[in-house]
Amino acid sequence: MGEHAKERIEHEFLRLLQKNGFEKITITNICNAAHINRTTFYEYYHSKSELLCALQMAYFDKMYDEFADEYKANGASREFFLKVVRYHKAHCEEFAYLLKNNADGIFETNLSMHLKQKILGTAYSKRDEFEFIYHFIGHMAV
Repeated sequence: MGEHAKERIEHEFLRLLQKNGFEKITITNICNAAHINRTTFYEYYHSKSELLCALQMAYFDKMYDEFADEYKANGASREFFLKVVRYHKAHCEEFAYLLKNNADGIFETNLSMHLKQKILGTAYSKRDEFEFIYHFIGHMAV
């Protein structure tokens, strides 16, 4: 089963999110839709919240993989933010249901910390951190 099971779990969860919303989905629903048992689900995820968080992070990882070099080279330029907005527009349905279903309420904090490390690494100045947080908040507002 391996990766195929994980991919099915993620695919069916996203489909269920679009159809039903986070609160109405159960792990049993996910397992039935993916044609797996609960044990297989728990091999990959501890909860549906963890699954949602993993998919949210994966979405932003894909986006920032496209723009990370530009951000590192030019910072939060106008062109950088235009690309981010265009990316969200091109993926608006996925972006909308991933953010709409922010079950634990700390998505933005987790995402900010995750992306800060991904973009800035571990060695950065307070100024770099402040600039990143400032632009991240603006990005989320858009």
